[in-house]
Amino acid sequence: MRSIFFVPSVFVAVVLLSGCGTTLVTSVDTTSSTATAVVSTSDLRKDLEKTYGSIRASIDEATPDTYFRYVQEIKDDAVEAAKFRSFWPRAQTKSALKNFAYPELSTTEFIKVEQNGDWAGYYYLTDLDQTDRLTINITRFHRVNGVWMLYPNAAVSSIPYEGGTPQERRQAIDAKIQESSVLSVIPPADDSTSSN
Repeated sequence: MRSIFFVPSVFVAVVLLSGCGTTLVTSVDTTSSTATAVVSTSDLRKDLEKTYGSIRASIDEATPDTYFRYVQEIKDDAVEAAKFRSFWPRAQTKSALKNFAYPELSTTEFIKVEQNGDWAGYYYLTDLDQTDRLTINITRFHRVNGVWMLYPNAAVSSIPYEGGTPQERRQAIDAKIQESSVLSVIPPADDSTSSN
């Protein structure tokens, strides 16, 4: 089955390969003379959301052991792991993790998933009630031994936005993602900041 959709300023052809569960998305930017191809799968989104959901569910557990299975970088740093374990039982810690670090995805607006080698980014908007800005988030995942692990430093970037057509809104989001190293799929070399 073959379907073609038109998205603002981007021609997107979606080819559904029957029987293999894969959606191949190829996009060509019609606003510039250079064509770019982006390959994404519906399976990637499902895999990342499954890992994300497991992380959120682990926050309710008595110990961070399950959480550490999905956030390897913290587990591998003995000092950080010990510090994290000491904060884990606190209600404030669990609330901050669930409400800010890992918001319920149903309260966000999905933008896209993107993969670059063994890195993947899950892009979404938060602060949906704001009318004067768009808050773009990326949660990064790193594939280790065939398993998607969460990269602990999420990134957030806000841009002023006063409204416009859905096409203009999407163009503003895509432009910010493209220009911001903070929002790249592969974490910037200096990942000491999480917003710009």
